[in-house]
Amino acid sequence: MSAQLAAQMRAHADELGLSSALLEQYPPALTPLDLQRLRLGRALALEPKLLLAEYPTAMLEPADAEALGRDMSRIVARRGMAALYITADRAFAQLAADEIVMLKPATGDLVSAVGWRRWLG
Repeated sequence: MSAQLAAQMRAHADELGLSSALLEQYPPALTPLDLQRLRLGRALALEPKLLLAEYPTAMLEPADAEALGRDMSRIVARRGMAALYITADRAFAQLAADEIVMLKPATGDLVSAVGWRRWLG
């Protein structure tokens, strides 16, 4: 591995709160949160303008989902990118998203599309 690639990997790991030791582990040794952070890191390594995350909290405990939501929101804002989260986790959506679009499960018909602060109000 080149020094430049190693430096990029370290920078992405630091951004995601992943230790060097964790990067040396095999996936079965990692927590679900660390696995999701690694998956996010793989996507971010491509430096996309849009991040599409489908059910990013599906296998996480509520506290870990909250931590991931804070991380994703911070990273998206700092990088100046857009993100589209597909989730049924309302708490995550409220934490990570600026706007929420709700669709009917069976038909996909639009239920509402508002900034989440108005949605809660």
